[in-house]
Amino acid sequence: MSQGFSIWLDVLRAAAAITVLFGHMAHIRFTRGDYYVLREINIASDAVIVFFVLSGVVIAYTAKRDGTLERFAFNRLTRLWSVVLAALVLTVLFDAIGTAVRPDAYPARFYNSVPVSEMFLRGLTFTNEWQGFWDRVRLGTNGPLWSLSYEAGFYMLFGVVVFLRGALRWVLLALLVLLVGLPILALLPAWLMGVLVWHSRRTEQASRATDVARAILGIVLLIGLKVAGLPQLLTDVTTQWLAPLNHHAVLGYSDEVLWNLVIAFCVALHLAGVKNMADRRAPRPEGISVRSVRWIAGASFLSM
Repeated sequence: MSQGFSIWLDVLRAAAAITVLFGHMAHIRFTRGDYYVLREINIASDAVIVFFVLSGVVIAYTAKRDGTLERFAFNRLTRLWSVVLAALVLTVLFDAIGTAVRPDAYPARFYNSVPVSEMFLRGLTFTNEWQGFWDRVRLGTNGPLWSLSYEAGFYMLFGVVVFLRGALRWVLLALLVLLVGLPILALLPAWLMGVLVWHSRRTEQASRATDVARAILGIVLLIGLKVAGLPQLLTDVTTQWLAPLNHHAVLGYSDEVLWNLVIAFCVALHLAGVKNMADRRAPRPEGISVRSVRWIAGASFLSM
């Protein structure tokens, strides 16, 4: 991975992480609705899809570096568990304190009281959002853990396809497809767009101007479609397709799947242009600004 592309991935990681943070903080129950406009424009959910595309790029890169299924699985699991174990412990602790002090601050919409055993079983196996043979479950107040459940599903499906061969690959792949369920499969293409970015190759005919155009077009197109109201239009289409079923119940956190795929395409187009431009540049010494960006990005989950 070129230095320039690595730095830009860290810039986007840091920006997406901060966006998700403030998007959640804008809930009325946290900030009295003073910043509710961030909820209305739904930037937190959009930023998670950016994370999924970045994750696809990074995991495609690290899979080649890992080389074997054993090393790939070990590196992915240790990173996932290092995050989720602390999150689960703190969730159990703070939920116990909070519900004892102010039970009225824990409405059913935002808090699901589950036994501690189920909390850790579903959390440590990352099956809290898997909808194949069981129901989705919110782990206490920790709604944001849904994205780790999706990430784990993506990693497993990718690892089976890349590292296994023959009948075993297809049997395990079919089993995983049944286990993870429709919501995770619905957003798998968004994650795979990141994989395609990493495996894309710059052609000799591609000029620097073409790469710059791709990088700019991806961002401009995304903003333009957002402002034009495409997210709501695509949500209406999804609702009509699934009627009379409730699209939220069927798709869970993938209920904006069509718009999410548009986001992923735009981000992938942008990254493809940036990757090609960065590949042309020679490495340079990293200054304090770059080290600061890497430090902020390192505080997010996604790590190489």
